[in-house]
Amino acid sequence: MTIAIDARFWGLEHAGLGRYAINLIRNLAEIDQKNTYYLLLRKKYFQESLGLPNNFKPILAEISYHSLTEQLKLPLLIRRLNPDFVHYLYFIVPILSSKKFVVTIHDLIKHKHSGGEATTLSKPAYYTKYLAYHLDMWWAAKKSTRLIVPTQYVKNELAAYYKIKEKKITVTYEGVDPQITIAEANIKKLLSKYNLTKPYLIYVGNVYPYKNIPRLLDALKLLPKGLSLAVACARSVFWEKLQAIIKEREMSNRVKLLGFVPDADLGTLYRESLAFVSASLDEGFGITPLEAMASGTPAIISNSACFPEVCGNAALYFNPYDPKDIAEKIGQVLDNPQLRSELIRRGQENLKRFSWRKMAEKTLKVYNSLVNTIL
Repeated sequence: MTIAIDARFWGLEHAGLGRYAINLIRNLAEIDQKNTYYLLLRKKYFQESLGLPNNFKPILAEISYHSLTEQLKLPLLIRRLNPDFVHYLYFIVPILSSKKFVVTIHDLIKHKHSGGEATTLSKPAYYTKYLAYHLDMWWAAKKSTRLIVPTQYVKNELAAYYKIKEKKITVTYEGVDPQITIAEANIKKLLSKYNLTKPYLIYVGNVYPYKNIPRLLDALKLLPKGLSLAVACARSVFWEKLQAIIKEREMSNRVKLLGFVPDADLGTLYRESLAFVSASLDEGFGITPLEAMASGTPAIISNSACFPEVCGNAALYFNPYDPKDIAEKIGQVLDNPQLRSELIRRGQENLKRFSWRKMAEKTLKVYNSLVNTIL
């Protein structure tokens, strides 16, 4: 087969989507020498040597996401390549392309968490974009040959919302990048770099409204003053809004906004923390608790969305709408070293369920299942 993969999100600057693209393709390259792959890449990575075997062929696709150009030029490129099918790693699919396709849908968060506080756009621009989002999602869900999702939670939501037969949807759990777990030898120097003192909690991820950071701040106020919260998140408009909230609540001495943290530092910051915390109201997979477990720190997280499915009995759960419950669960780990050690042990066991290799193998099975539909 010849398979085109829309890999324009390749690169860690694209956060979770970038990790997914990189790890899917690198692991497919290790297990599949039979099929031919066309990798649609932006100019930055098209010009780099990605170290992939000869059956993985880079194709220049300097086409922006969410653009009219994407809807017009991408179908022409796909038509020229003439693959047996296309795998879109994101829900945006060019409507004018007639080629069979598989699409990965990572979550339905925008279906449930929308409105003025979730955007920086004007109302007309926001609602135009929101309408386009729903059209894109409908097209991807209904017109695809197969769908790939990261959890059973997303599969159930997708099947129910779009009335899709479950056999069309395959769950492929994701994994943890090994470089995140490599610890920095000079811990004191690293903590000084980020202006951190122990004990501290760590949150890693964006700070969109559905991440529910203000309730974490409410909970922190109920905990001993010597305990701080480190937030590892790249600067953005929402980062600036959070900074204003922290200042308004007079918590600048207890909440440290670290900015973007590279993988080389992240594992140590996880490991040296009291615990990873997340009060998120929704996630499609939630890779950060697994990163924490892999780094040897416990996860104290929301009992909502996919977290119980992904973390099982290896995390301590709280009601994300109740700051007192959040504070109580953090307090249990703070006051009970044995509980903390047990959660770390369970985390190591839980990690055995996840790997990028397993994800790639299940994805390849999806590809191979399409052989009869191509002939």
